Amino acid sequence: MQEKTSLSKHLVMGTAGHVDHGKTSLIKALTGIDTDRLKEEKERGITIELGFAFLDLENGERLGVIDVPGHEKFIRNMVAGASGIDFVLLVIAADEGVMPQTREHVSICSFLGIRKAIVALTKSDMVDPEWLGLVMADVSDYLDSTVFKGAPITPVSAITGDGLSALQGRINEAALQAKRVEDAGIFRLPIDRVFSIKGFGTVVTGTVISGDISLSQEVVILPQNISSKVRTLQTHGKTSEHSWRGQRTAINLLNVEKTAITRGSIIASANVLFPSRWLDIFLVCDASGKIKNKSIVRFHSATSEIMARITLFGVEELHAGESCYAQLYLQTAFPAIALDHFVLRSYSPVTTIGGGVIIDPKAKKLKRDSVSAQEELSLLHSGSLLERANIIVKRAEAYGIKIEELVVRLGAHKDEVKKALAQLAKANTVVYLSDNECLAMESLQAIQKTIIATLEGYHRQNPLKQGINKEELRMLVGAYLPLSSFTLALQRLEQKVVIDGNEVRLASYSVRLKDATGVFKNKLIKIYEEAGATPPSLKEIALQFTAQAKEFKDVVQLLIKEGTLVRIAEDMYFIASVVENIRKDYFHFLVANGKATPAEFRELTGLSRKYTIPLMEYFDSAKLTIRVGDARVLREKKT
Repeated sequence: MQEKTSLSKHLVMGTAGHVDHGKTSLIKALTGIDTDRLKEEKERGITIELGFAFLDLENGERLGVIDVPGHEKFIRNMVAGASGIDFVLLVIAADEGVMPQTREHVSICSFLGIRKAIVALTKSDMVDPEWLGLVMADVSDYLDSTVFKGAPITPVSAITGDGLSALQGRINEAALQAKRVEDAGIFRLPIDRVFSIKGFGTVVTGTVISGDISLSQEVVILPQNISSKVRTLQTHGKTSEHSWRGQRTAINLLNVEKTAITRGSIIASANVLFPSRWLDIFLVCDASGKIKNKSIVRFHSATSEIMARITLFGVEELHAGESCYAQLYLQTAFPAIALDHFVLRSYSPVTTIGGGVIIDPKAKKLKRDSVSAQEELSLLHSGSLLERANIIVKRAEAYGIKIEELVVRLGAHKDEVKKALAQLAKANTVVYLSDNECLAMESLQAIQKTIIATLEGYHRQNPLKQGINKEELRMLVGAYLPLSSFTLALQRLEQKVVIDGNEVRLASYSVRLKDATGVFKNKLIKIYEEAGATPPSLKEIALQFTAQAKEFKDVVQLLIKEGTLVRIAEDMYFIASVVENIRKDYFHFLVANGKATPAEFRELTGLSRKYTIPLMEYFDSAKLTIRVGDARVLREKKT
């Protein structure tokens, strides 16, 4: 979906062009602002750092302007400035024409997704009309082979002022025609300057490339993961309460040291972005470049430059104009969003070799010879939102994925992502773990398959146990399996498994005793039946079966599970029928007498204190009685 054509979109125009072609002088002539602020820039007469200005257009709107360096040594700064601009003012000197950095800047703009340009043919006062005509024709021919084919060319002189009015008209037209694709709505400001102001603290500047920001809003600086708040805001030099996408913005940050952040850091909405070192990309090789598999490259996106290793899919080497899918492994994690553009430059010598678009900013290492991996990358690049969402949810596997992460990994607005998920859920391709989290159906089925296999194995190894503890089962199915995924998988296995409290078993399973085990079980029952209300401790009984210790424990647990034995206290168990007889006598005594002291209970049962106190406490815990002073009374009035 595209925004309506309107200057209220807060557009930014950036310059591009060869060194000494008059970019800065032209901006000063247009805006009245000298963007060269450094002493070194004044002395050398060239732009080194990014410069910023603004231009008030015919309808009163303010257009942000970024002036970039033209010298080949400062291409890194140029890339930082070009990220986030909407259209470019390509500056070409009439006395020199198209030069090396003209070509490199145009390549960089194309890789960054910039498709609109205005050409200013500067220094037109220094050439005769015939030469000017030849240069214009030459520039037009060159542009025909680029993304800026058909861009208007305006001769201009910053010295005499000739052509400035016409150029301003072209800029107004470009601003009206500029179109923006709707972004994910997540606030991001790549930092291009950091400084401090006495009494205010750290201030950063940049162009808001998505979303919006307000005073007092909580933000995070990435990849350092520093939390902060917006103390004050300025947009285009004016104090403001809000800043939107496309606006040049200065942010005064609360409680952040200037030394903690640098150009290349990104300020973003809190708890949304997550830096990653693996990126899936669609890559196009520059017309003058060459990219080899596994080579070290310089990755440029927003205002960051990060060293990375590239893995090409399907080819060993990429040549001029060719494209392929690839993966980047970054030296430092970077907080990208799907559909972000990037530029690649070679390690040494440093030249622009390619660029493209990020198709999954939180990728995992893939096998480069995998056909299915390449097919998946192709769908992530050119598929519909529905197809892309399906792939990303599958990539999350058993862990599931939150909608906020999907927004980042799809580069789409949250509302659009929710609509896509609803369609996938309707098609039974995706299931919801909660209102904000989902899981691929094939991942759910894989969890269920593992649960069934785990239960089958557990029952084989523990034939005398009715089931396995639910949490123990989750750990066996997957040590890091989220509780939400496990719980949903169990719920949807209701026909195949039985959940009994905290225990789980297969519905088809029941304890099957071997003949020898059945005899052993009967021996234990006989011991307890003969002991009646004065049974020996479990430890004492276990001494009779030291050679069958494991089987003894299993049979005891089975008898407890069946309800044949009742645990009265630590190491003290009674046969259930004996406990029931004592309970009946105790109940009738309490009905008749209202209360019972330990001495009265001992007289009633004929048992020693060793048994009476644990039995009385057992009946308290069983909610038959409640203690009042030294005596017990019925918890509920019985008649």
